[in-house]
Amino acid sequence: METVLNLSSEKNDMSESQKILELVELKKKKVKDLGLDTQIENFIFGDELLGKHWGSWYKEKTQSDEWFKRLKEIVGVQSIQNKKELIEDKKCDLIEIQLEKHKFTFGVTSSFRYSIDDLSFGELYVYVDDTQVMEFRCIEYGSSYSDRVKINSLEKFTDGEWVIELLEFFKNVNTFDESMNKYLHEEQEKIRIKNLKENFQITDEELKSIKQNTEINDSYSFGNKIGKWVKDNQFKTFLLISITFLILFVYSH
Repeated sequence: METVLNLSSEKNDMSESQKILELVELKKKKVKDLGLDTQIENFIFGDELLGKHWGSWYKEKTQSDEWFKRLKEIVGVQSIQNKKELIEDKKCDLIEIQLEKHKFTFGVTSSFRYSIDDLSFGELYVYVDDTQVMEFRCIEYGSSYSDRVKINSLEKFTDGEWVIELLEFFKNVNTFDESMNKYLHEEQEKIRIKNLKENFQITDEELKSIKQNTEINDSYSFGNKIGKWVKDNQFKTFLLISITFLILFVYSH
C-alpha cells in the first residue's frame, strides 16, 4: 500500500519548503481518498455497536460469548483491551485491537481542551505495533450540535502495508455490525415469544393440537380448492370429462 508520491516536472523549480507542503497535501489527499479518516472517525466516535465500547464488552464477556465468537470469525479480532496511558504528556483512553498481522491502538485524549465558543479540541492517535502512524486533531462540539466529536485535521501520517489490513478491518466491522443487529433482533424475538407463551399460559398440548388442525385444514383446503375449481369451471370440467370418455371409447374399440 505504501507508495512514493512524485511531484510533476513543472514543479521541480519549487523551493524545498514548497515541495514539502505540496507532498503533505498529496499524502492528506491519499488518506481522504482511501476514506481512512472517515472510517476511523466512525469507528471511534460513531454510534455503531463497536468503537470505544469494545473494551468494556471484552471485560464483561467471555471468549465463548456470541459477541467475541463473531468478532473472531467475521472481523478477525484476536484480543481487545482498554488502557489509560500518557501520550505526549496527555492522558488518553486507549483501545488495543490485535488482528492477524498487526496490533492497532487508537488513543483519544481523555478530556478535550481549549474551549472556544462551545468547541473543545483534542487528539486522536493511531499506533501500529506500538509505532505511531497517524495523528488527528479533533473537535468536540457542544450540546447544541448533533454530532459531538469530529476529526478536524490530519497532523501526522506514515504510510505502510498496515493500511490494507486496517481497511479490511473496517469493512469487516460493517459486516459484523449487520450480523449482530440481526442476531440481537432474533434473540429479542425469541424472548418476546417466550414471554407471550408464559403470559397467556399456552401449553405444549395446545401447540400440538394447532399443528394437527393445521394439517387437517390443509388436506381439506386441497379438496376445497379442487371443488372450487370444478364449480368455477363447469364448462371446462364437462369438456374434460367428455374428452376422457371419448378417448376411452376409441381405445376400447
